[in-house]
Amino acid sequence: MILGLGLGVCAAQASPVARSRVAGLAPALIGDFAAGVYAVNGGAMAFADLFAFSRLSAAWKVNALGHITPVPAGEARTGHHIWQNGTLVPAGISVSSVGATNLFADSQNQINGASAWSFSASASSVANGTLAGLPAFEVSDQRSDLHTHLEQQVSGLSGDTYCASFLLAKQDAATSHFGLRLHQSVSGTSYHCGMSVNAVDGSLLSLWDARVVERQVEDRGDHWFCWFVIGTTGFSGVLTAQIFPASTDATGASDPETTGEHTITALQLAEARHPTGYISTDASAVTVAGETLSVNHVALARAVGAPGPEFVSNGDFADGLTGWTDTSEAGGLASVSDGELVLANDTGAAGLVQFIGLNPGDVYILEFDASGGSGTVYQAESISIGGFGPGRNSYLFTADMSANQIGLRNLTTATSCRVDNVTLRQVTMPAAVSIAIEGYMTYEDEDAFATVIPFVWSEDTGNRIRAELSTNTTSTGQMFFVSKADGVQAAAATSGDDKAPGVDVPFRYAFRHTASSIQGASDGATTSVSPLSALPDLIARSPDVASIGNMTVTRLRIWAEDIEDAGLVEATI
Repeated sequence: MILGLGLGVCAAQASPVARSRVAGLAPALIGDFAAGVYAVNGGAMAFADLFAFSRLSAAWKVNALGHITPVPAGEARTGHHIWQNGTLVPAGISVSSVGATNLFADSQNQINGASAWSFSASASSVANGTLAGLPAFEVSDQRSDLHTHLEQQVSGLSGDTYCASFLLAKQDAATSHFGLRLHQSVSGTSYHCGMSVNAVDGSLLSLWDARVVERQVEDRGDHWFCWFVIGTTGFSGVLTAQIFPASTDATGASDPETTGEHTITALQLAEARHPTGYISTDASAVTVAGETLSVNHVALARAVGAPGPEFVSNGDFADGLTGWTDTSEAGGLASVSDGELVLANDTGAAGLVQFIGLNPGDVYILEFDASGGSGTVYQAESISIGGFGPGRNSYLFTADMSANQIGLRNLTTATSCRVDNVTLRQVTMPAAVSIAIEGYMTYEDEDAFATVIPFVWSEDTGNRIRAELSTNTTSTGQMFFVSKADGVQAAAATSGDDKAPGVDVPFRYAFRHTASSIQGASDGATTSVSPLSALPDLIARSPDVASIGNMTVTRLRIWAEDIEDAGLVEATI
């Protein structure tokens, strides 16, 4: 059991609800990504049973040791950590809705003759341990008559803004500053854009300022994370990147006689206004795909849905096949053995059906246990709900116009499967729902609505609940809590300057929806209450988490009730 370490996707945890209550109310659903705790109605679950995640490529995260580690394609970046004022903090699950490309080749290999970096005027490089768990290299300028450097030609730039970054080992004393410079030519004019860093204290020199939008140096324990942003409007062609082991002397003077050495790794150049997650490269650029994270719709319906009465009779087969009809073909047989349904397909399909009056358009949860082989479950003669296999099988489905049954079939010749504990209930949207989400977001002022969307629960454009961050006009980070039912929308909003653009901007949002009102909160400050015409019916849909933006989500909580004003405050402080 892993609690509070943020080391990764955990198995189910015990008693996860205590610290998630607000105003005395326990959430129906908890996704505590920093602690590795996941639960529905107080019952612990595993991450994979509560959330669906997708990414088509490998990616990287920062683990509890501060090491940048690879995460395989399709695996969530849980256990991600961020640096806050020189301290490593467990942050949760890192999710970026948009992919990114590191245009630098050999991002963590600066060996002469064995990398994409060429060496001028006797510059040298040797392997020198690790930084943040990555191979690091000491680059050196020992010429006392001129500046030496490493160089790489970079192509593929097509955007207007790019962020360059690298890790630089701290030093107790240094004879020189380290520099990374990007050279671009626009309409015949050459520009030197970059940064020169003091590895002792992380201070910056005013050097290579042309077209530089922002520069930052962040303390990361035994090293500095250094980044700068350049504008590239009007640029086309090949950009030249240059590494200077001794860009200036210790006083900041640009003296070609200066010598020195620095240890670096994790060089990155990506189209972005702020740093993106690190992407390791070898001989060529590497692209990381965008990610999606959503709540499992069956788990959510079980958590917040208002269940109706049981529809299936004799679902445990304690009375044999009473209430059921054998629909097996010749060569197939439905029977009960040891209190379980057995569907034996010897040479023909085996089937069993219970005819039930389902109401078209209503949403139902169907669940049962299975073992042995696989099969298919139906809501009408020719309308499948889905396949089933060994284990607990759960389905959320909307009844079709012709739905009239729960049918179980084994269509695979020479196999047998067993089924037990069949249950079917209608489930409806609760009378009220409250949502709290917290974490960190990296964003820029795009002068647009929906710059970041931490949470959206949607049937279609006319029926949805969502939280969207606006940087439109003068707003720098205004959160709109939106509810829309049958095309009629209402929203509650924070102040326009509630947040400011930046890297890993912390947020704590909560919002409550009833059939007649909506209200939100950010960092303990509530919005005004806005009237609603109705609560949208979203019970059959999966909410998306971090659907637009670059975020690390620490915790998501959903209540099947109104946590009221006091609950909003408590959930966001």
